[in-house]
Amino acid sequence: MLSLFLSFFLLVPGFAAADAELDGFRDAGREIPTALIQAGHSQFGALDLSSFLEEISRTPLRWASAKEIGTRNKSGRISARWEIKGGVSSILVNRETWRRFPEEQAIFALHEYLGITGYNDNNYWLSTTMWFLSLKEARQALDEKVLAGRVSHYARMRMASGTVVGVGGGGNILTLHLRAKRLRENLASGQLDEIGN
Repeated sequence: MLSLFLSFFLLVPGFAAADAELDGFRDAGREIPTALIQAGHSQFGALDLSSFLEEISRTPLRWASAKEIGTRNKSGRISARWEIKGGVSSILVNRETWRRFPEEQAIFALHEYLGITGYNDNNYWLSTTMWFLSLKEARQALDEKVLAGRVSHYARMRMASGTVVGVGGGGNILTLHLRAKRLRENLASGQLDEIGN
């Protein structure tokens, strides 16, 4: 009976593809912390990057409609939602939003994982900063004084404590797209004085 079920599961492309695409969300969430570790960082503020990667691996994911996510988010945000209920954490992702912004998928996924682990990433400030600092060309372009100033600012961020029920997020995926685009353009043009604005 089990082999019959598995055969059906493997023959129906939607089942296997959905799982692979959700694995892509998880892989995207790992991308930036992994790059920071490879650059020699073990922490980002109070966030232990190795422990964070383990948490990403354990967090259940599922696709959800824009309507379901928007109804559950008080802000009406429809891209994704993280929630912790009864000690069980999970992330709901809108597949259409996920597919719409492929260049920002790593930041988008990281944003949800930061939220579920207790970090306030409103407007994607932490996730965008982590992404920027994970870029080899950004690290090379920023002198040590500027880099140290930006890292020390976020080193003051501390993990939230206590039990969290419910509210995820903050931030708009289109705003993230525009911010990341501007950072890429500024980095490419050498306009580093515009990075923090």
